[in-house]
Order: sequence, then structure tokens, then C-alpha cells
Amino acid sequence: MSWRRSLGYWRTKKHTAMMRVLRGHIDQYVTNSDPVKEEIVSHDGVPADRITVIPNGIDLGLFRPDGKGSRAAKRREWGFGEDDLVIGGVSTLRPVKKVET
Repeated sequence: MSWRRSLGYWRTKKHTAMMRVLRGHIDQYVTNSDPVKEEIVSHDGVPADRITVIPNGIDLGLFRPDGKGSRAAKRREWGFGEDDLVIGGVSTLRPVKKVET
């Protein structure tokens, strides 16, 4: 099994050659998105039926506010007012991600 979660922007020719050699020994690939699956099919020549997509996710039963007032407390802790628009995201802040500030 092989796991891949990026579009391969970091790969070198040496890495690509190594993966082509290993491809015959890998029964199944797992990735976290359809674009990565498409990249593996088009760039690495892996048949689509050997790739399983398991999207990233969270268990909303585990990650929820602690109770009444926790939202307001976090806003105060982080310096936001009640009417401030707050947008959050989790990402690698590398130029390839095109996250402009």
C-alpha cells in the first residue's frame, strides 16, 4: 500500500523513477482527494481502480464547543470582538499553496 496526499510538486526525477520501480509492488494506493488521484493516474500511470480516496475529515462528536459561553471566551482570548468576522483554515503556508496575505 502507498499513501499520497499531495500533487507531487516537491518530487524530483530520482523520486519519480523510484516510484515507477516500486509501482509494481504496490497493490493499492490511498489518497485524500480526487485531484491527487487524477495526478497519480496521469503522472504515475497507476490504474484508477487501484486508488482509494479517503477525504480528510473530523469527528464532529469529538470536536465541538465545550458548552455555553465557550465561543465568547475564545473570541476574547484571541482578541476578537463579538461582531468581528473570523475565518480560519489549516494549511501548509508554502508558495505552492497560493495562500496570499
